[in-house]
Formats: sequence, C-alpha cells, structure tokens
Amino acid sequence: DPFCNVPQCQQGCCVVGLNNYWGTQSECTIRGERAGISPEFDSSIESEQACFRESQNLEEGACVFNLGDEKNSCVFTNQLNCDDNIGGDFYKGYLCSNTELDTNCKKQDSANCVEGKDEIYWYDSCGNKENIYSSDKTRSWNNGKVLAKDKSCNPNSDNSGSGSCGNCNYNLGSVCGEFNPGVDKGNMEGFTCKDLNCVDSGGKSRINGESWCVYDGPVGSGGIGGNSGGPDISSLLGIVGGGLGGIGSVSRDLMGSRHFRQICSNGEVQVEPCADYRKEICVQNDKTLENGQKVDSAICRVNLWEQCFAANEGIGQQLGGGVLGDLAGMFNQKCNQNPDCRTQTVNVDKNFKFSLCVPKYPPGFELGQTTGLAGFGGNIGSSILGDVGGGIGDLASGLGGNSEGSSASDICGLGTQTCTSTWVKTCTPPKWECKENCDCHEAGFTMQLNNLCVSLGDCGLTPNIEGKVGFGGAKVSKKGSKGKTPPQPFLFAPLYMIFSKLPPGPAPDGGFYNEEQGIFELPGHGLLDPFLSGLSGYGGGGGFEQGPGGITGNIGSIAGAGAIGGIAGGAVGVATYSVSSAALGSLTTEGITTTYTLTSTSGISILGSGVLSPLALTGIGLGVGIIVGIVLTQVLGCGEVKKVEIKYECKPAQVPFGGNDCGKCDDDPLKPCSTYRCQSLGARCKFINEGTGVSECITIEGEGSIPIITPWEEILNTTFYSYQDVSTNGFKVRTADNECVPAFSPIVFGVETDIHSVCGWSLERGSNITEMNSFIEGNVFTYNHTFMTVLPSAESLLAGEVSNFEELQAALATQLEEEGISIEEYLLNKAGDLNIYIKCSNMDGVANDVDYKVNFCVDPGPDEQLPVVTATAPPPKKIVAFNAEEQNAVFFVSEPAECKWSSVKPTKTGLEAYNDLENEMDCELDAENVNLLGYACTTTLPILEKENDYYIMCQDQPWLAEDPEGERNVGNVFPYSLLKSESALTISSIKPSGITYAGSEPVIVNLEVETSGGMADGISACAYDFDGENPYSLFLETGGKKHKQILSQMKAGDYEIFIRCADDALNIAEGIANFTLELDTKPPIVTRVFGSGGNIILTTDEPARCFYKNDSNPSCGFSTKNAIEFGGANTKTLSAPIGQDITHYIQCQDVWGNRPDMCSIIVKEFKDG
Repeated sequence: DPFCNVPQCQQGCCVVGLNNYWGTQSECTIRGERAGISPEFDSSIESEQACFRESQNLEEGACVFNLGDEKNSCVFTNQLNCDDNIGGDFYKGYLCSNTELDTNCKKQDSANCVEGKDEIYWYDSCGNKENIYSSDKTRSWNNGKVLAKDKSCNPNSDNSGSGSCGNCNYNLGSVCGEFNPGVDKGNMEGFTCKDLNCVDSGGKSRINGESWCVYDGPVGSGGIGGNSGGPDISSLLGIVGGGLGGIGSVSRDLMGSRHFRQICSNGEVQVEPCADYRKEICVQNDKTLENGQKVDSAICRVNLWEQCFAANEGIGQQLGGGVLGDLAGMFNQKCNQNPDCRTQTVNVDKNFKFSLCVPKYPPGFELGQTTGLAGFGGNIGSSILGDVGGGIGDLASGLGGNSEGSSASDICGLGTQTCTSTWVKTCTPPKWECKENCDCHEAGFTMQLNNLCVSLGDCGLTPNIEGKVGFGGAKVSKKGSKGKTPPQPFLFAPLYMIFSKLPPGPAPDGGFYNEEQGIFELPGHGLLDPFLSGLSGYGGGGGFEQGPGGITGNIGSIAGAGAIGGIAGGAVGVATYSVSSAALGSLTTEGITTTYTLTSTSGISILGSGVLSPLALTGIGLGVGIIVGIVLTQVLGCGEVKKVEIKYECKPAQVPFGGNDCGKCDDDPLKPCSTYRCQSLGARCKFINEGTGVSECITIEGEGSIPIITPWEEILNTTFYSYQDVSTNGFKVRTADNECVPAFSPIVFGVETDIHSVCGWSLERGSNITEMNSFIEGNVFTYNHTFMTVLPSAESLLAGEVSNFEELQAALATQLEEEGISIEEYLLNKAGDLNIYIKCSNMDGVANDVDYKVNFCVDPGPDEQLPVVTATAPPPKKIVAFNAEEQNAVFFVSEPAECKWSSVKPTKTGLEAYNDLENEMDCELDAENVNLLGYACTTTLPILEKENDYYIMCQDQPWLAEDPEGERNVGNVFPYSLLKSESALTISSIKPSGITYAGSEPVIVNLEVETSGGMADGISACAYDFDGENPYSLFLETGGKKHKQILSQMKAGDYEIFIRCADDALNIAEGIANFTLELDTKPPIVTRVFGSGGNIILTTDEPARCFYKNDSNPSCGFSTKNAIEFGGANTKTLSAPIGQDITHYIQCQDVWGNRPDMCSIIVKEFKDG
C-alpha cells in the first residue's frame, strides 16, 4: 500500500495471557508464538496508556469466597474474573495460601510450569499458582504475597541445570519443562529450567532454532565394490566368480527409509518428517548468524526424481554401444542440471555399454501392492498385473511425457536389460567359441545391472531400513544353450546389506534448490515445476503402486517404444500387436509398450504390461532348455552362428520374509512409523490405527503353514488342454484328449496355493526357491501362479544346430555312446517326458520340501499342422501416418517357416500360390528364439494408397527345403491391410502469442494448443520443450483436440516454446509458441474526464478500478477501504455520481494493484455538462 494503510503495521493493544503490550499486530503475533499461546490484538484502543490501564484489571491476586465450609475457598486470578465470574472478594497481590485469608489452601504443595510463562512456579494444595520456585521456600513464599520476577532467586541467570532456582528466562536461554532423568540436570519437583539449546542424537550441540537433516542410512549416490570407494567385495569373489570389472556407483536410499528434518525448539529436538516414499528429500546448508556463528539450516523439499527418467532419450540406440553408448548419458545436460539426478554407467563389454539418467534419491513404492498383500485377503492373482492400455495413453508416454498408468514394475523394468552374445562354431576342433559380448556371461554383468536396478527405486536387492534384503527382486537368465549363466543377483545380497549399514555421510546440499524459493529457478535449469507440470508422483496418498492408476513417470522415451522412435527420428515403430484366434483359442495383444491380454475359456484375463516385452515370458523356450545341451560336438554346422540372450530382470524389491522386525518401526520417536516404513520390515508387518495417535506396526498372524499346491483349473483353456493324473505331488499337462501336446502349441496353465505364497519353478529337481524362475505374477504373495510356454518339435531343435539338410540327417543318426541310442531317439525320448519342479513359500519363507512336479510331452508324430499367422504388428487395418511411404511389419507364425507376401491376391492355391508371391520375409527359424506369439518374420511394406492390401503365405519345416521328398505344409493366405490417414495432423492454434503482461514475478502462463486433421480429426497428444531437444514434456491436459499446460515460475522476457503433437497413427505436427512476458509496474493513467447524465466519466489507458473521496480533510493519501468506488471496475471506462461544487480526489489502480503515490486526478468544482 503506497499510503502505508497496512493492517499489520497499525499499532494497538496486544494481550498475551495476563500481560498487555503496545505495538503492531505483527509484533503481537511474535509475542504470542514465543509465549506459546494465542494473543489478542485490539486496534480500537488508541494509546499505550489506555492499553496499560486495561492491564490493571488483569493484575493478579487472591479471590476469596465461602461455600459454607469452615475455611474459605480461594482462586488465584485477576480482579476482572473475580468480580464478574466468581463473585468473591479480591485481594490484590495476595497468594491464596496467605494465612490472613483463612483459606483451605496449603502453601507450596507442588511445582509446575505455567502456560505462557518461562519460570517454574510453586502451586498450593488448591491448585493455585504461587511464586517462582526456590529451594529457599521461606523467601519464595514471601509471607504469602506475590513476589516479582526481578525480586525472585537469581533474576539475572537462565538457571538452566539449577536444582534450587526455577527463575527460568527465555531471553537468557531457558524455559520451564518436565525433568527428563539421565538427560536434564537440576530436578525441582519434577521440573527443570531446560536449556533451550539442544544436543542431537549424534552428541552435537545445536542452538535454539537450528535445523538439520537426519536419515535412516546412506542417502544419495556412492561407490560400491571395486575401486569406487565402497566396501571391499573381495570376500564375495569366491562365491560369484570374477569378471566384475569397474562396478561403479549406486543410489543408496533404503526401502522404507524417509528423510527427516529435525529442529532444536525450546531445548527439545523436534522432528518434521519429509513426505513419505521419498517424495520429499531433506537438504541442508550452512547459515551464518548475526554474530558470525555458522549453524545448519535444513528444509524438506520435493524430490525431482521423475525428471531424471524424463532426461533420458534414445536408450535403445545407446545399448548398441559405440560413441553414443559411451557418451550420451555422460553428457546429458538435463540430467546434469537436475540436482536430484545422476548418470549411471553400465560398461560390461565393448558392445554392451550405456549410460542412463537415474535418481540420486530413488522413489519408494506402495509395498502392500508390490508384495500382493494389500488388504491381506481376497484373490488378487490377476489384478496385481497392470495393463497400461494402448492408444493415446501409450503414445503420450512415447512423446516423452508422463501418462498415467506407469507402475512400480514399469520403473524397475528400466533396469531389465538383455545382452546378446555371439557364438561361432569352429571346425577344428569342433566347438562353439564366443566372439562378441562374452563378458556378459560373467559376474560383472550381474553386478553392474544390480547397481542400476537398485538405483531406480525400491527395486532388485534394495535393503530395508534394518539392512535386510529380500531375494526375489532380480533374476538373471540365459536364452540359448551356449555359454554359462552369470551369477544370480541374490548372491550379491551380503554386499548390499553391508552398504545399508554405512553412515549417511554429509547431507545433500540440494544444489540450486536448497531453499524454498529455489523452486522459482527450475525453469531456468530446464526443469519442470512438479506441482503444475503434470508430474503426479508427488502429492498426497501413498507410494507408487503396482498396477493401473499408479505413478507417473517419463519412461516411454527410454523404453524403445515405437512412438518416440517415430517422433524423434522419423522411424515408424511396430510395437502394437494384433493376435489371431489360432493362439490359445483367444489371444490378443495391443499397446505401444507391448501390452498383452491372455484370456482362458473360463473368462479369466491375465494382464501384463510395461517396458518388459511380453514376448519373453515365463517358460518360453522350455523345450530348448530341457532337450538341448548334450547335442553335437562333432563337425556339423561348421561356421554356424548362434545368438545367446543373457537377460537381467529388474523387479520391485521383495520385502524380507516374516515379521520379527515389525516392532522396531516404533523404536525411535524422532523417526515416526508409517505404512511404508512398517511394510518394509517384513511380509507380516502391518500398520494399524493410522492417524489416530495410537498407530502401531504389528505382526500379522495366520497363514503360517506350508502352502498346499493344486492345479489352477480356471486358467487352463479346456477346449485344447487338460490336467491329468493329478496328485498331491503334481500333475500332467495333456491335450483335451489326454494326448501329448502338438509341437509349437502355446500353453497357459497355473497352480493355486491355499495361502498367500510366492512360487518358483526350475528344470532341476531339488532347487532352492531363491534360485528358481518366477511365475508370471513375479515375487508377490498371491493365491494364483501362471505359467506360459511353447514346446517346439525335437527336429526343429536340432535343425538350428546344423547348416543344411544333409547335416541334419547325419546328426539325427549320430549315436550317443553313454545312452547307446541315436540323437533322434534321445530327443524323442526327452520330448516325451519334460518336467518342471515347483516350490512355493509362505510369508515366513517356509517352502515345500518335496518338489511339486508338472509333466509335459510333445507329440512325436509327423507335422501335419499348417503354419498359421498368429499375430501381427501393427494390427490389421491399422491407420498409419499421412506422409508414410512404407511400414515396418512383423508377422508371427505358429512354427518355424519361410514366408512371402504380395500386393496382388493369389489366384492359385497351395504351393503354386506360395511360389508366385514375389517378396520374401526375414524369418526367425531358431527354436531358441521363439516367443509366446510364435516365430517372427519381418518385412517392410510399401504405403501407396489410402487402403493398402497385402497377402501373406508361409511354408513350414524350412530344414526340409533341400529334401526332394520333404512334405512341407503351406499355410492358407493371410490377408492384411494398412490404411493411410485422411490428412496430416496440424496445429491450428497456439496461445499465448505476442506480448503478455503481468504484474509481478513469478508469472503463471497458460499454454494452450488446438489440433486438427490427422487420424482422428485432431485427437492427439501434445508435448512441449524450451529448447526443442528430446525428450519433450507432456502437456498437463492432452489426449483430445485441445491441450493445456500451466507454466509456473516464469520470469519476464522473450520465450520460444517448441510444441510437438502426435496421434495414434504417428502423424506428427510441430509448432512454436513465441511470446514476450512484460511486467506492468506503472499505474493506470486517466486519459479523459467529462460529465454526462449526472456522472463523472473517466477513461483510462488500461483496465482499472478508481476510487474517490471528498471529505472535509481532503488529501490524496486516503485508503481505498473507506473510499467510494467508481462503477465499471476493471474496465477502461468508469463512472460515479457528480458531487456539485465539490473537489473530487481520485485514485486509480490497475488489475495488478499498481497505484500512484498521489492522486490519479483531482477534479475541482465539477459541473455536469
């Protein structure tokens, strides 16, 4: 207010308890805060003298009255209360225990603190306050009269630690408080003059008002293993083998951990927990006091972890190695600018190295969801697996935005990586040799990806706050018969348990965001305001859930999704699938991040999603793993090349079994228990009575028996398959007619347990459950456990080991000395008796001792089945971009086959029709590379018309191509079509543009975009970026024709914001929002004044509100609060009734509150007309 009409600056009478003070309202508030009581401020009292006159009525003394007893009753109070409410006789300055008053109150009966007072006071037997405590009782009683503070004991000392004088003094550094044995000194009837300064849990002295950060363990990033500054892991090398290489660093926040801000307040350490699930972090810096002393100053502020994932771009390219793989992450500017991010480098082999931007302070997850024990009841076997869906939601993720539906599995899935090693069969001697990515078979592969996995969130081997590790959060597997499988992640668990016990180290300083106003600097560093940018991981509620509707995280751009490939580089992705009824009777898949849906005949759906491809599910290639291994050391297949996939699967961390540690959640009152903290301590830990003041982390009882395993009937497609010979120890999977399963048939079956269990499977009898492979549900406690596999034929397995038909025949006839039979007989025997062994564990980690066996057999008969196209990507009749000239496509075939296509519909049938097709596909023939949808055949299709038709045919058993008598099956024609968008997608409107005015910084700007055309009349997803480099950030509101984004914390200046929109056909539209933000700091100017119809008419140069006064004390320094306002507020034309022959003092202010220091205009002796 230019006229200083600010209410907080007006003086008045401040009443704090029984004391009156003269001052401003702000000063009154401060006095009340210091006294610990709510003050009353009365601005109607006009002078300091009047204020103190009021206080005279509050002077204290004895209010004596008689209730008919022998002795008088008494209350120590003020005269006003005594007269108006009690009706007694008031004795100013007397204590109720004064013998002259003949009361029933005995002096100095006890001691206590008084609200709003610094000192310890004696209390009489009636509960009335007496004088300040002193061990010299006679002097303190003062003959039953009130003794002033400055006349009481040691008035010039704070008396902290004194056992004899309770004359505490806040200004000198002490205040009355309860005596804490073993901590305080100077016990005065259970109370003491507490030193307002503190000593923290580490023994460090803290001054009153100082704040600092406290953690549950190590935080941020640090070295682990090797020469990186972490604990020495040489003792582990004997367990896991060598090849660790440079292991690097890891983000170290523990599962269940929280950041805490502690404050020294009036001699007590108080705690301010930062938002749970590490949504907030505590950062700490030095602050210099007026006397030059340096103290710590800490704040809890939002964790910017989500934008670490958003900073990654093109990770699919990085995985190829080379210069990009070496440097792309290292020089990621957006990652380096974010104080909560760091670069994690994986460098296993020359062609398997990359860098990824990861959080320094990884997020916590909703552990009740990731363990499957949320609610501890009900069958959630299918619901725990989320479906992110297809279409715009996934496209948004591909744009580099933050679409809803990401989950704990999605985030951890970023750490799921596959290294492909290359093996070549030499002729002399006949053996397989590794030629590329050989180190991916060593321990360094596991260790480095362990560190990446742990750095993403509560993933992999993340220890809990007690330093304990669950073993089910990560798994290493090998697809292919060559080379060894690297050590399993759980073997490294002791290392992570060790680092969890390391001291926290120095508190993070928060970088430029080390105080609250640091949020204003986010846009200048290319970062988003987490409250207004659409990043919804921060905010109320729990952690980040497993399944739909969970966290938001920018993971699409680093998942290798088709959308980002199309937007960033012009390539068209093919990650959306359509699956025919030939696979499992009913099987469909869709979604840019490869989402699949499997439906059994009973209607149960199994949903899966995320950056983990559903094309490499549990049990795929099961026949390969069982049958191949002893085959072909002789000179057959000389020069053959094999690809072996070594996969590290990163999943949400598993909480430790049992519940022995649940009670530890409440051990430290300065680290309050919470749902997240409690659940991290064990599978049986549950947080109850939350928010009631009597919350507790308890141990769940029940379900302590060993799980009973039975077949899951509902999941099996009984049209094709059946369970046979069911017993307590297992069952067989056969066809509906109780025959062996035909080769290349996908199978989905499952087991049930009678209690919440985690189950695993192995090809080896007697395996420990920690070493077993996971079912589809992963390491969650559930009742239902799903298994999927495809069983190839024995002949197809061997065909992948040789170069031609002649070598195949020779291999089949080769005799195995130990078995005394041919390889062909051996393979047929093995295919007739395939077993997997299952174990299931309860919440305490107790599993069945005897393996539960599931048996399969493959029909050895001749292949009479036609090859069938089971799935396509993109799906048939998919709309592609308006400017598309070609489309990459994948056709999945039910068995190994050679496939062709043509744009002309065949007029012949069978082999003749197949031979007439002019375009060959590149088809996968190796059974080691089969997936659930079948064998992949890839090609590039031309886009020439609005509707483009193609015709596909396949011929099976390609190993018989050189056999003149071979009876190969030719499949039926598979028609397929792709549609071109009717028009290009366009951005029809962008706002703001030109000059936009604001009254002050920071400025909030509403960025608005409208789209039209494209695949669906403008329906699309839009994203923006300040520098036009990937990744873009998704609009807060998008997915339709209108797209809105709030840009907060903007400053005055020129802006160029790059806009990119895409629809589901990958039509791309780009535009730029060019605008200037200017601050309006000038008051409005009256440009014209005239009279009309009995009114003064004002016109101004901008929308304004105008006020006038015409009282007897004319002045321009009036407050608008008591002035008369012109009509037409916030317009450029305003009016008010004319006061004849009166001078009008007029002030105008604009919509930003800008007002002149004087009148805007003075109108004298104004007459109408």
